[in-house]
Amino acid sequence: MLNKAFDKIAWIKIFLSPFCVGLIACAVLWFSNESFLIKSGAVGLLISGIVLGILFAEKARKKYGTQEFMSKIYHKKEFD
Repeated sequence: MLNKAFDKIAWIKIFLSPFCVGLIACAVLWFSNESFLIKSGAVGLLISGIVLGILFAEKARKKYGTQEFMSKIYHKKEFD
């Protein structure tokens, strides 16, 4: 049960990386211009960030497992 909770937390961490990039790009475009076309493009960037985040997290979960993927990121070579 606790292992599943850690898997979900790691999945969310993997998802957040592309999502935050899309969110920041969306915010920059949203507040930069009043045009409807620009604002709809900003929403498109946000949606693409969500989709890419889900795809990236699912690919990492299926190929490595979320905890194993995150452990590769946080691994310090000095400890080997």
